[in-house]
Amino acid sequence: MLTRRLSTIVFALAILPLTVWAWDPPAYGDSTGFLSSPVFLGGPLSVASSESPMADLLNPAASGSAQRVTLDLSYLALVGTGAESGWGHAINAGIAIPRPYGVWTAYAGLLSSPFAAMPLGTTFSARGGLAKDVYDNLSLGLAADMTFGGND
Repeated sequence: MLTRRLSTIVFALAILPLTVWAWDPPAYGDSTGFLSSPVFLGGPLSVASSESPMADLLNPAASGSAQRVTLDLSYLALVGTGAESGWGHAINAGIAIPRPYGVWTAYAGLLSSPFAAMPLGTTFSARGGLAKDVYDNLSLGLAADMTFGGND
């Protein structure tokens, strides 16, 4: 009886992430990670990055080996050129706080894009996570992420 309940709980927890993932991004909506930090805007967006705390947007375990409190604040102006005019904005804030049991991370970002070529409108994103360095080259991480907004 106990093993049946336990297996039902494990199965429900295993399929829960599949039901929560429901974002159907508009054009260029899946590449907004580049706008989260100037480091990613000027270089590769890789899951192997260790630029804590913004690297946690791609890999929740990226901050597992952080030893100091890290604060990352950025603002990017998106300027329309040619036929599209106007201003867009990307404002981001992230923090990594190491503790003996793991590294807490948090992120908040606001993206405003009035351009027809990138029809994202105004979106707000928030993320929180916990990472732990288990071995020299192995970290584990867990994060919860949300994005909401619209282009109307």
